[in-house]
Amino acid sequence: MDIKELSYGEIESIFLNLANGCEKQYNEEESKLFLSLAKYYSEKAENKSGNIEDIKKNLEEEMSTLYVDAKKEAELINDRGAKRALIWSEKVTMLMNGLINRYKLQGDTFLDNTKIFVCEICGFIYVGDLKPEICPICKVPNEKIHEIV
Repeated sequence: MDIKELSYGEIESIFLNLANGCEKQYNEEESKLFLSLAKYYSEKAENKSGNIEDIKKNLEEEMSTLYVDAKKEAELINDRGAKRALIWSEKVTMLMNGLINRYKLQGDTFLDNTKIFVCEICGFIYVGDLKPEICPICKVPNEKIHEIV
């Protein structure tokens, strides 16, 4: 697999995932440290945010190459946890691609008079008035699904 330079947003996502993993293992101190690193890279990413075409291009690259390579690696070492995480993230990436396509067609009106919710466990994004009762991707209750302002 080719190694590429990670964007600030990708690094932020990695640290957020590590923080979530530490939280689940009741390692609060480590979780806080990863969150502070995620915040640092989030601020860097805000200063270098891409346009909708850049985001779409990155999603397409993820779907066509990165997921394929990651699945091969997870299968090779028979890592069930990695396989499950890849299934979730691939579904979320496909949904994000659909949301971007809808946004491209409708423009800013796509988000008029509605809310955006994100699952803190798998990253599922939902656009609508009420958050779902459970996450359709990872099946957690809606307490883990938060409205984004």
